[in-house]
Amino acid sequence: IKTSYQSMPLAARNFLLRALVLFVAWKLLYHTLLLPNRVPDQQLTEVNAVLSAKCFQWLYPNNTIQLKAGMKYELYAEGIPHIWIMKDVTQVVGVTDGCNGFEVFVLYVGFLLCVPTTPQRLLKYIVVGLTVTFFMNVLRVVALGWLHLHYKEFFDIAHHYIFKLIVYAVVFWFWTRYAKTSALRLPQL
Repeated sequence: IKTSYQSMPLAARNFLLRALVLFVAWKLLYHTLLLPNRVPDQQLTEVNAVLSAKCFQWLYPNNTIQLKAGMKYELYAEGIPHIWIMKDVTQVVGVTDGCNGFEVFVLYVGFLLCVPTTPQRLLKYIVVGLTVTFFMNVLRVVALGWLHLHYKEFFDIAHHYIFKLIVYAVVFWFWTRYAKTSALRLPQL
């Protein structure tokens, strides 16, 4: 492994080293401080649910759209916080911390931090990429709810595969543009 690592170009070694350090630091920070306090998961989940509910109200103006908080016990005995978007008395779609897009945000920014560039370019890509990804996630929740109401048979495949593929494809597109047009090019050794 050491020989393979040393035979890599300097830019690749720097990228891998940064990625490893960021990964370890992130996992320690998230699992010791953020996850136990649900920061920023709780806030992102709530904002995502509220914006998705507003979209549903726009789609179904003659219905009452509301949010209902609770716990979901299907996967974990202790339950996980869950916010249901309700259409009248029907549960349309639920939003949990795992659905709020936070993991995608961290993955996106983590990659950007591993590629050398100017601070201005980094900030631009972080702001634009996170904004696009955030609103794509809101639209994903709305689309999943719409599918649940009208085409339940497609809900699971859309939830687990199709919409994730779309979101990750957009993130990958941002990454490739960022990496290809990086303002700082390191010399290949």
